[in-house]
Amino acid sequence: MKSLLRVVLVLLMVLSSAYQIQASDGLETEEKQHIQNFINLIKENNPEKIAKYVDYPLKRFNPAPDINSEAEFIEKYDMLFDDYLKDMIIKSNLEKDWKRVGGHGYMLYDGIIWLAPDNYKLKAINYTSNKEEAYQQRIQEESKKVLHSSIKDFAHPTLSFKTDNFIIRVDEMGQENYRYASWNKNKSTLDEPDIVIHDGIRHFYGSGGNHDYLFKKGNYVYVVQVDAFCHRGDNCFKLFVYEFEQPVKDLKMISEDLCCNEGNERAPLLSEKSRKILMTD
Repeated sequence: MKSLLRVVLVLLMVLSSAYQIQASDGLETEEKQHIQNFINLIKENNPEKIAKYVDYPLKRFNPAPDINSEAEFIEKYDMLFDDYLKDMIIKSNLEKDWKRVGGHGYMLYDGIIWLAPDNYKLKAINYTSNKEEAYQQRIQEESKKVLHSSIKDFAHPTLSFKTDNFIIRVDEMGQENYRYASWNKNKSTLDEPDIVIHDGIRHFYGSGGNHDYLFKKGNYVYVVQVDAFCHRGDNCFKLFVYEFEQPVKDLKMISEDLCCNEGNERAPLLSEKSRKILMTD
């Protein structure tokens, strides 16, 4: 049964965090025209036409892969846009349901659909159809075949990536409780992880969906930082390791492991809000 409860508001993906982002009260005439053009495309229900108005890569919820081309979008169209979502878009009211959110673009409701701010192309779909849920489940079961037996049990795969030195995996264990696992880059995920940390938390900061996954192990803190607006594959994730100073007055960063692509920009340090959480937890 479809309901708005099935709208997934996530991080990895350009969400409004409605309490944090200042949305405009009204749209200009030209903005309305562009949004109406998008609505008309959905009403026409022509995947080939819609595919030309997508800002690729179109990120999907892990473990489903991102959609990187028009051909992939057309192939996955019926899975992305079921009747429920299409009906919601077609019946949306330009005056009441669409908002401009600064430089982030234009959102429908609280971010179920995002259009890019400069060209009005489809930027994000924060919704999962029944077909896509089944697709994700199949991928999840397949992914377990390449994991060590000690970490095959999880509720939902959250993210996996490689840095210059490590293979990193974060899984949700249920009820916003996260597990961290890492291997030396020369190992395989079929090997037993070198490090496993349970009871991690996710913390959003800023106004665009950026967030940290925070894990404590002894006097050390492992921080996986996610850039929600990143389109550069592994470069969207950063790993930082901090050590608690004794007595506990501050955190000292002892390792900064960025990702493997050349020209990688240096990520910001641990957000102040995440720092406070760690200091008071």
